[in-house]
Amino acid sequence: MHRKSWAQRQMATIYSLANFAGSWSERTENCPDFRTCDSTIGDNVVSSTCVTGIWIFYSERNYNSGDFGTVEWVFGDNYCWNLGPTDNDVSSLRYVGRQDNWKEDAITLYGLTVFAGSAHLDLIDSSNVPMSSVQSIIISGESDWTVYS
Repeated sequence: MHRKSWAQRQMATIYSLANFAGSWSERTENCPDFRTCDSTIGDNVVSSTCVTGIWIFYSERNYNSGDFGTVEWVFGDNYCWNLGPTDNDVSSLRYVGRQDNWKEDAITLYGLTVFAGSAHLDLIDSSNVPMSSVQSIIISGESDWTVYS
């Protein structure tokens, strides 16, 4: 008997124009600074996207690590979206959870509000978090998680 795998790799196809037009690039990895990580799409150029997985778009470099800036997130299976608040203002982006299976149970912790700053991914229960502060979280998959402060 063959079992079908529900695992899906995360990918974001980003476009320089609205309605999935113009220059485009496929991203499978995080990009902390569009000035250096994508030769096709530059800083402050992204206008639309089609994603598989959970992707966060930030107006500032290094995932808004200065605790300011605009954030927009998009998720789904080949879900296409014209960016709103971050249209032509994206300077960094990253995926949430596991890159090789966005539907796997995971918890991603962020050092700042609105999923900004440093991030820590956990796939199992843990009594210790290697972060001095957790200000926001995203839970993916189908299992329940309990978070204590």
